[in-house]
Amino acid sequence: MAAIRGSRERPPVTFLRILSEQEDCIIAVLFVFLTGAVVTDLVRKKIYNLWVLPGFAAGMLLSFVSEGIRGFSGALAAALLAFMILFPVYLAGGIGAGDVKLFAAAAVWLNFGEVCMCIMVSFLIGAAYGLIKLAVMGRKDMTIRFAVPILISIFFIFGGKL
Repeated sequence: MAAIRGSRERPPVTFLRILSEQEDCIIAVLFVFLTGAVVTDLVRKKIYNLWVLPGFAAGMLLSFVSEGIRGFSGALAAALLAFMILFPVYLAGGIGAGDVKLFAAAAVWLNFGEVCMCIMVSFLIGAAYGLIKLAVMGRKDMTIRFAVPILISIFFIFGGKL
């Protein structure tokens, strides 16, 4: 009798279920933030600080709320790691300053391993895209909008969860 009654009720709300739903919302916010940057990068050829800063702040706030000062410092360290890896690439003319800022802002949503993996995947995607673009257009003086590889790499890291 209890099994029949229990099967008609909704499943109980558990901490893991709430955490799973919260994680899905977090991923959705991250992808909205990155998609907006991709759109402005493709349309205006610029990634605006007014778009990057709220994404950075939201990630930092979420890290603080979920894990306290440890989460906050971990998110800040991830952003600094991304900045330290990508800033020399910017100085060499490989990517733009907006791309560095965007990746640093996205890094606060990731852990160290994910940051390193996203950077590697982003450059692989960017290189493949550049080779295809070079083969099709035949010009060497073209630019690649790097926000697109950043978005795709983070999508891969999260396993297409969205």
